[in-house]
Amino acid sequence: MENDLSKPDLTVIKGGMAPAPGPKKEDFHYAYVTDTRLMGVVGLYVQFKPDRSDHYQDWHQFFYLDAEEYGFETFAGFRGGNREAVAKTEASLFGGLGGRKVRVDFEEASAILKEYVKFNEDHGLEMPAGKEQYGVLLEGDMPDMTGAGFRHIMSLQCAKLSSRKQLVNYFVMRCFGKDLPAAKHLSDIDDLTDIYSDYPAATLCKNTIDKKDDGVYLCESLIEYDDKYALVVTEITVENMKVTKAVKCSGFTISSHEAAIALSKSEYVSVYDIAQDSEGGIYDLSGLISGMFPAANKTDHENGRLFMIFHNNNSHVKKQVYRLNDDISGIVFLSVGGQLLLAAYDEPSIIALEKEIYHSPADPYLSVSGKFKFKEPVLFEFVQNDFIDFDEFLDYMGAF
Repeated sequence: MENDLSKPDLTVIKGGMAPAPGPKKEDFHYAYVTDTRLMGVVGLYVQFKPDRSDHYQDWHQFFYLDAEEYGFETFAGFRGGNREAVAKTEASLFGGLGGRKVRVDFEEASAILKEYVKFNEDHGLEMPAGKEQYGVLLEGDMPDMTGAGFRHIMSLQCAKLSSRKQLVNYFVMRCFGKDLPAAKHLSDIDDLTDIYSDYPAATLCKNTIDKKDDGVYLCESLIEYDDKYALVVTEITVENMKVTKAVKCSGFTISSHEAAIALSKSEYVSVYDIAQDSEGGIYDLSGLISGMFPAANKTDHENGRLFMIFHNNNSHVKKQVYRLNDDISGIVFLSVGGQLLLAAYDEPSIIALEKEIYHSPADPYLSVSGKFKFKEPVLFEFVQNDFIDFDEFLDYMGAF
């Protein structure tokens, strides 16, 4: 179950030239895939160059591929030599994935895309518009996805693991997400089946790993599915950096209140007032903030615009206690009431975010009005309410 906050905020960019006919196989120039399959989503970029001396003839194709729920979910393609458009689309689609780019050839890019197309076919999902552009990647038969072929295609999409904790966290995450191909990639269990068959596809919100014996670990997993929460305990055995045994020990539902307590952590919030212009209006800093954080996930709300900034890696999966939102490095919210709010979950991160603002073109328009530390996150409550002033929101919260 992919976290909604990580979904791309995307507008498909159309070039000025006619969209058809699409590129040919012999026009292939370059491609990469992100090594983020173990998080549930990969990004695939393919460039075709019909004329090696004219980059304005290039085709740029971006694919957002979800291994858990949506399959081949989003396609963005356009033609031309606008590097800014390429960078903007890449940031919008892949900016929150946090992985490395792995170069692939035409056959590998085709095999990866076909794997997710098959997911769509198996689950009755429609293909994104634009097949006249990416159809060349779907030509030919589906490659053999068993044995060495499967391992190769999967290895292109998966980050190299460096610790047992990372392996265990990824394995239970893939199993809860019903992504058995990726779970098999992490295991030496020949007959691996759905070990959580009594649950639908679920999001792993938190996973705590405790060592039981040499190579044997107990995981307490907090999962979310269908607006419900459950705690599930699993025993995982690891040998030679592969899962060799996985047994679900217990599982029971918990209330949303209990889940909130288990997921609770501190939040640091810094509040700035935005200066008024000569006509008494509030300066619009949206463009400046977007320029500062081009890879941020942007969402509009009735009371402002939210920028979710992600770490450029997924190192949080290496922790003994994994938390889903530990991939967030910071949050920026521009309120229509004339405030800019920064938020982070630890002191070094909020200080780093404040420094970025201080050294940015936005700084002359800002003045600090308050700094807070909360025992549990409150910014999203503010965003989801009708308040446009953070101080008024705190007064309201304090009345209860």
